[in-house]
Amino acid sequence: MSREMERVLLTHCAPTLAGLKCANLVRLTGPRAELEAATQAWRATLAPRGVHVRTARWDGDSALLYLYREGHLRREWEKPGAADFLRRHGYEPGAAVQENVELLLRRIARRPCFPHEIGLFLGYPLEDVQGFIENCGKNYRLCGCWKVYGDPQAALRCFARYEKCARVYLQCYQNGHSLSRLTVAG
Repeated sequence: MSREMERVLLTHCAPTLAGLKCANLVRLTGPRAELEAATQAWRATLAPRGVHVRTARWDGDSALLYLYREGHLRREWEKPGAADFLRRHGYEPGAAVQENVELLLRRIARRPCFPHEIGLFLGYPLEDVQGFIENCGKNYRLCGCWKVYGDPQAALRCFARYEKCARVYLQCYQNGHSLSRLTVAG
């Protein structure tokens, strides 16, 4: 696996690896065999640390990976209103996290655009996910890691945490820390 692929993974998924965020998506490009080998290696390395790596979709020489922490996702889904929202979109919040992730990944694989409920699978605030759906992605108050329809100040603080995490992780990686060492157990 190339260091460049690992650097891209770290750049986009540092908040999940650090345990600050329940999940991230990252698109990697390269020869399919190399991407498959890297994905397998990351699964083996990250699973003991509590991070699952799933391939959401292949597009030629490009793989869309979904990295998530099961316990963090469950906590997101226990927040007020989240369970009802998930049920309305065909998920069963009381089921195993993996079952809901499987359904999401099937939807991603079959559709040219993302199912809008993905925001709840990425740790976005429910009011922002609902606002995005209701406004068809328009009329947002702030745009950063996601489109914000609720509290822009809270979102700015969150965006800053994620950006700082990515900077620190990338610097540590460039200084020789391994992906495994940079992944918080939990």
